[in-house]
Amino acid sequence: MSSKILPKVSIITSVMNDRLNLKSAIKSVREQDYPNIEYIVIDGGSIDGTLEVIRENSDIINYWISEPDAGVYCAWNKGIRHSHGEWICFLGADDELKTGVIFNMITSYMMLNSPIDYISGKTDLFLNGRFYKTTGKPFEWRIFRKYLCTGHNAALHNRSLYDKYGLYNENFRSAGDYEFLLRVGESLRTHYVNIITSKMNLGGVSNNSIKPLLEAHFARKINQTNSYLSEIFILIRGVISYFFKKSMNVLFR
Repeated sequence: MSSKILPKVSIITSVMNDRLNLKSAIKSVREQDYPNIEYIVIDGGSIDGTLEVIRENSDIINYWISEPDAGVYCAWNKGIRHSHGEWICFLGADDELKTGVIFNMITSYMMLNSPIDYISGKTDLFLNGRFYKTTGKPFEWRIFRKYLCTGHNAALHNRSLYDKYGLYNENFRSAGDYEFLLRVGESLRTHYVNIITSKMNLGGVSNNSIKPLLEAHFARKINQTNSYLSEIFILIRGVISYFFKKSMNVLFR
């Protein structure tokens, strides 16, 4: 299928001092068979050799910049501003796309012949180098309003979402992508592909902290997603579940 027919997909990677993992992320982009990809790398001012990795792969990187930023969502916003794709995908520097996944996701969507805002699939999660679990379910508002149930890693976001709802809230550190989709709410038009789209490495620090849970609570609160009592119940249940898993030593096996 001609690249003139297939919509441009902008893949954005934010990175900071992660040259070894970045090589694998870039390799997974290089191995995609989709003919209309724009690749953008936003570096936060690395000093470990990351810039050398970026320069070595300049043949597939359409735009990159290295300067201090205020976190991952600040970097994503920079990437969006410099992107030109109809669809935008975020790939972590320590994550990898599965071979052929961009082509599969886009062609699956195009067969629908209906407007879609968000395309997602499944993600294989790894912890300390070992497979942890597979996550990612179809978007259902009754579930999504309680917790992030979709496979957000490597999901495709239609550019029209950012035109209508703005960019990511840079005050967040881990739940900014969840908060953004909560802004859209029940009207989000989604398509689910029942395939593994990516490999995601769970950071030990973020998964050994209750902060992401509290951020998700704040994201729901500012968007008035649930009633006051429902939100308190969701938060309490999440906290209890977190500490139970931690006590059973199942968070970091």
